Amino acid sequence: MLKYDLDRYIKNPKLVEDKVKEFIKLGIIKKQYKDEQEIQGHLLKSNHNLDFVLDAINLGYLDWAITGCYYAAYHAALSLIITRGYSSKNHLATLLILIQEFYENGLDKDDIRTFISLLDY
Repeated sequence: MLKYDLDRYIKNPKLVEDKVKEFIKLGIIKKQYKDEQEIQGHLLKSNHNLDFVLDAINLGYLDWAITGCYYAAYHAALSLIITRGYSSKNHLATLLILIQEFYENGLDKDDIRTFISLLDY
């Protein structure tokens, strides 16, 4: 997501809400119950990937470390959106839910930007 897109979404909660509704209608975002096991599973995968990142860095495989960062961020994001009753298999949809549900409520613009840079690497 380009910087101006992030700024556009952050400055316009109605746009985010409309896009989330569109993705729900298309089946890209699904409403679900908060599944504690699934939340914990994604957190475990995220932590596992962070362990891999450290090993990859120590072995000099920086390209694989970046890949591990991507997966760690992605699973952390999936865990977060499940806490709000959503699931998604689309990066933009996941990021829009993060903005809708967590921006200025646990995540700031830099946090969202970090997710974007890792998910779009």
